[in-house]
Amino acid sequence: MSPLLKDDRRELLRLARRTILESVSQCPQSDLTVFSESLARPSGAFVTLYRAGRLRGCIGRIEAVEALARTVVHCAVGAALHDPRFPPVGLEEIVQLTIEISVLSIPQPIPPGVLPSPGAIRKPSASRSLTRPSPKPISNSVAFRCEVSVLKQRTRA
Repeated sequence: MSPLLKDDRRELLRLARRTILESVSQCPQSDLTVFSESLARPSGAFVTLYRAGRLRGCIGRIEAVEALARTVVHCAVGAALHDPRFPPVGLEEIVQLTIEISVLSIPQPIPPGVLPSPGAIRKPSASRSLTRPSPKPISNSVAFRCEVSVLKQRTRA
């Protein structure tokens, strides 16, 4: 995965912030037709929201099924409105949110017996999860690793 250019990183954060505002206020206006080549490439991503340093929502997609920009839009809406651990973000909260976007590379297989690193994906059955480092090798599962680029910015009014 090649690193995103500074302008692309800003654009993703701007897009996530605008999408959250439009979704929470129920006034969609975003146009997703023109993006740089980097943002048009399929990629997995997670959008994580924090309020006062505490988790407020997080939704992501591991697979690269659509353009990175579209993935970020869907994940931003999901993190703000559909994370089952939290009530939907309110309009009054938006200016207090910090948005973090984790852009994933295409997962690559990890050889059996190798300790997983950050960004390891465990697939023990039909479900999958992105894991943190584990003290022991992955066993009885298929494992993949992907690089994660993190973009973070506090929202502004």
